Amino acid sequence: REYGGPTESRRGGRESGSPMAAASLERVAWAFAHMRLRSRPLELILATSAAVAADRGELDATALQKFAGSFACLGPPSLPSASPGGRPGTPGLIGEPGIPPGLLAHNQLFEAIARATLTHSTAHTLSAEQAALLLRAFALHGYELAHAPFLKAMWKRAADPTAGRLGRKVLYAAAQASLSVSLRSGQLQRSGQLELGGELPGPSHEFASRLQADLTSPVIVSSRPQRELSMALKRAGWQHEEELVVEGGRGILTVDMGCARTRVCGGLDW
Repeated sequence: REYGGPTESRRGGRESGSPMAAASLERVAWAFAHMRLRSRPLELILATSAAVAADRGELDATALQKFAGSFACLGPPSLPSASPGGRPGTPGLIGEPGIPPGLLAHNQLFEAIARATLTHSTAHTLSAEQAALLLRAFALHGYELAHAPFLKAMWKRAADPTAGRLGRKVLYAAAQASLSVSLRSGQLQRSGQLELGGELPGPSHEFASRLQADLTSPVIVSSRPQRELSMALKRAGWQHEEELVVEGGRGILTVDMGCARTRVCGGLDW
């Protein structure tokens, strides 16, 4: 539901003597993501096939956004606790020897989606909503320096008034992506991959102001189950605030419960 569900088939079902059509792959990916079901062999096939289709220009703007949203929702496959040689498995760069095939395919899919939106002129056909959801999907996946041209194009499209309006839910997705840009930029600076003071492309000042103006609410009311859980946690000894505004979240992103001093937060998903 969050990503709009699968789109209608654009090529019909399986074509005679050809691999499963992109629209069918898209529906399968969305269904597994929606149900939070994991299947390493299936994810490997879906990610690999979708990446090839994206590079060939066979995926339209909607399909690109749906695939990114589905795989971001699933998250990367977990790494094995140890490699065949007995050493713990560790994540690596794309193409690095030893990286698990599932994680490699997952990373390559996002790289292919970023390339496709730029090389096939897809960015000009994206709606503002699709651009914002792509930004949030890549935020969940993890921004990298190589994504800078893609991020710049997506922020420009999301802010384009001719590309359609952004509903409140999608505005939150854009705000989350904006916060992720700041947090990830700090990580890249600390690792030496980004010069101090440098940042990945984020929203323009005008668009950031629009996000804050459209989303800032004077009163945020917690749900009853959340209030009851918060009271129980306080009785147990954890002192915290409800609906704590996230530092760097432009005043519009909150966590259900959090302590700014200890930087510990919690949430209720029901």
